[in-house]
Amino acid sequence: MSSQKLEDAGLLAGSDMTPEAALSKLSYVLAKKKISLDEKKKMMSQNLRGEMSPDIAGAKLCLRDRRFIKVIAKSLSTSCKEELEAIRDALTPTLACAAAKNGDIEALEALKEMGSYFSLGDYDGRTPLHVAACDGKLKLVEYLLLNGATVYAKDRYGDTPLSNAVRFRNKEVVKLLRKTGAHFTKDELDEAGNELCSLAASADQDGLEIWSLAGADLNKPGYDGRVAMEVAQAVGNQQVVAFLVQLKAKITTS
Repeated sequence: MSSQKLEDAGLLAGSDMTPEAALSKLSYVLAKKKISLDEKKKMMSQNLRGEMSPDIAGAKLCLRDRRFIKVIAKSLSTSCKEELEAIRDALTPTLACAAAKNGDIEALEALKEMGSYFSLGDYDGRTPLHVAACDGKLKLVEYLLLNGATVYAKDRYGDTPLSNAVRFRNKEVVKLLRKTGAHFTKDELDEAGNELCSLAASADQDGLEIWSLAGADLNKPGYDGRVAMEVAQAVGNQQVVAFLVQLKAKITTS
């Protein structure tokens, strides 16, 4: 008999519960007199006390309970204001990055109400803006910028939200970050010539455009002294040459 037929007959899936856990859970649920049969069935399919592996597919960070930090502090026997703030500042950057990954603005709002700053980085120095820039979440980037996120934050690898947006080719995010004052670091500008020449050699017009939008100088020479235009001419790619001419014309007239 197929699992669908068993389900149609009213059988409830036990997931990975042990027989002992299933019997104990059934006794507990059936003893609840004030809930309906449908609610009891729902409880049997949910992880109540670790008796079954939770279904985390599509799970979203939920911080509706504003006592979140205080509950953790209590478990650590912490009560003074300074220690509470230290716990908050240690936990909320990682939670904010998780919320940004999920696109969960509600969770970010809850963290903001706790006193979290969106410019604080997690264990890797990454901020929610880094995450949103990587994923191309334009609305989320707008929200973070309006709520105190800085475009100048660097993670432990020296990457900024702008460099992340460039790497993942998120053009609209790059435009918005530039309008907000984001720019390449000195090291990134120094390496721009090599990157532009490499993009020109591989006829990567999208890459050339996004580096240009991010503020890279198209006339920056690479390691051999040649610029992107000269590399495109050397490999005989007239389309890239014409494209670079157009990009330079846009920069001149903008």
